[in-house]
Amino acid sequence: MKKIIILFLILAACKDSDNSRTENNMDFDLSNTKKGTEHLQSGNNELAIEHFNKVINNTELNSTNFIIAEAYIGRATAKGELGDFRGAISDLTKVIDKSNVKHLKAQAYFLRGVGYSNINDTDSACNDWSKAGEMGISKAYEYIREDCI
Repeated sequence: MKKIIILFLILAACKDSDNSRTENNMDFDLSNTKKGTEHLQSGNNELAIEHFNKVINNTELNSTNFIIAEAYIGRATAKGELGDFRGAISDLTKVIDKSNVKHLKAQAYFLRGVGYSNINDTDSACNDWSKAGEMGISKAYEYIREDCI
C-alpha cells in the first residue's frame, strides 16, 4: 500500500482551481487536503480521514472540482490502509462517477482495483486496472500480469 500512498502524493501535488467556489472555501479545502495528505504520509490514517472529511463535507463533488476529488481519493487511501476496503471502494466510485479530471479518474480506477483485489473480487479488480492502464497508469499492467492472467 506504500506504493499507492506515494502515487497519491505525487498526484496530490498538482492543484487546479474551481472558479465557482469562493476563495475562502478553496483555502479551507486546500489546507485540509494538505493536512490530510501529510497525515496520510506519516501513517496517521485516522487524522487524515478527519481532514479529508472536512473537505468532503464542505463542498459537493462535481465534474470539475479537483480538490474534492483529491480528498475522496485521499480518504479512500487512508481507509484502505485501515482495512476498510469497501469504504475505500465507495469513495473511489464517487470520483469515477462524478469527476471529469482524467488523471484523478485513472487513479481512482487503479486504487479501486486494489480495493477489489483486497476483498477477493478479482474480476472487478482486473476490469478497473485495465481501465486505469488505458487511461495512462502503466503500473496497472503490472497488477494485471500478477493477478489477472
